[in-house]
Amino acid sequence: MESQNLDLLKYTLSVGADPNVKGEFGTPILFTTRNYEQTALLLQYGAKVDARNTTQPFHNYTTVPDKMLLHIAAKQDNLKLVNLLLSYGASRKSIDYFGKMPHEYAGPKTKKILQF
Repeated sequence: MESQNLDLLKYTLSVGADPNVKGEFGTPILFTTRNYEQTALLLQYGAKVDARNTTQPFHNYTTVPDKMLLHIAAKQDNLKLVNLLLSYGASRKSIDYFGKMPHEYAGPKTKKILQF
């Protein structure tokens, strides 16, 4: 199933789909990927690496905090994804809704690479 999803994503991007499209609550498609390969493909087609998941109404009037994918990858301690995002120019100095930078969320694998 994952390879079918990747093939479908690859096809839609190759025929001109916008890699920066946002969902109903302002969430960029980059935040909805399920694996490294989908994220890499979107970035190859021009997805904005520093796109923000903006604070918008979400399920029963709660909010989704303003974050960038690098913050999430750091919190997951996902070294492979952090390296990918940095290779596409993600900012180590980006600040999220809580005033934190990615290295403040980083686990043991990603802490060193995210410090500046």
